[in-house]
Amino acid sequence: MKDEFSNLEFDATDIFNESAMNIASIYLCGDEEKRRRITEKIDNLLNNKKDFYGFDKSNSDAPPNAYAKEGRANPKGISYLYTAKDIKTAILEMRPQMQKMYNIATIEIIRDAKIFDFTYSPEKIKEDEYSIVADLHRISEEFSKPNFGDQIEYAPTQFLCEYIKRLGFDGIKFKSAVSATGTNVLLFDVNAKTRVYDITGSKVYTVNTLDIDISQVMPMENEDKEQPQMLFICYPKCSTCQKAKKWLDEHNIKYTERHIVEVNPTYDELKEWYGKSGLTLKKFFNTSGLLYKEMQLKDKLPTMSEEEQIQLLATNGMLVKRPLVVNGDTVLVGFKEAEWAEKLN
Repeated sequence: MKDEFSNLEFDATDIFNESAMNIASIYLCGDEEKRRRITEKIDNLLNNKKDFYGFDKSNSDAPPNAYAKEGRANPKGISYLYTAKDIKTAILEMRPQMQKMYNIATIEIIRDAKIFDFTYSPEKIKEDEYSIVADLHRISEEFSKPNFGDQIEYAPTQFLCEYIKRLGFDGIKFKSAVSATGTNVLLFDVNAKTRVYDITGSKVYTVNTLDIDISQVMPMENEDKEQPQMLFICYPKCSTCQKAKKWLDEHNIKYTERHIVEVNPTYDELKEWYGKSGLTLKKFFNTSGLLYKEMQLKDKLPTMSEEEQIQLLATNGMLVKRPLVVNGDTVLVGFKEAEWAEKLN
């Protein structure tokens, strides 16, 4: 391109830029021979477009066994392929730094794969499976819990992965430890002849900004001069939650806001709040919600124990009635202005 446009600043990537090509068209007006040469060069560039812009295919794959370090799922010397469902999560899993370059490869599943899913959806839980929800939830948290290289803490998840592998599964799916909404997929077999995936390309990215969520460690809450703020759990798009938040702001009540779906109430939290609230457990269910109706919980809840109901609530924030306020021993479910004025002022 530079050879043909010696007095214009063009490079090969400009063939994808509409404005640049409009300038080129004007510049070439009337020069049929030069236009023919440029068209031919552009066709060659497009036909030879690369799939791998970062590491090549082999270097984008899982490391050889000899170089495999201890991981959440694999012991040292056994290589598995760790993947993410989206680019942002993949980069976050590498503990990124500003302005550094990161190679992200893409893979394609080339045959049916049997994946054990720890990111279960509550609407897919069968009626006789409610009792195992808490166990699945706790195991999922173990896979998602950050680990800073402590090999002892890797042992339980490594053992579980080996057991799942022997059951005939090709891999596991679990929530990311570093992305609130991210999902990871781990594949056991990395042998090029027998594996379920193929590496189709790679691209290079740089990190422009980093957003972090922080919490105070020292001084401890009971040492701090200020009392811990009230917890306001809501779904931002919910009109009732918006009214409740406006009411809190108008009455100058300080609170910590928490997204009920992104940070779902845990089993232990729900059990504690239920005990403090003095309410029936059904009051904690979002009975007007779509998920509640799809799961036909109106008919199922009466047949479930309180333990099973709390376990179910902990699987998805959309099942929990909102807004929800936790202020010491005071727990309020749903927004009733008179009640809030009495309990919070």
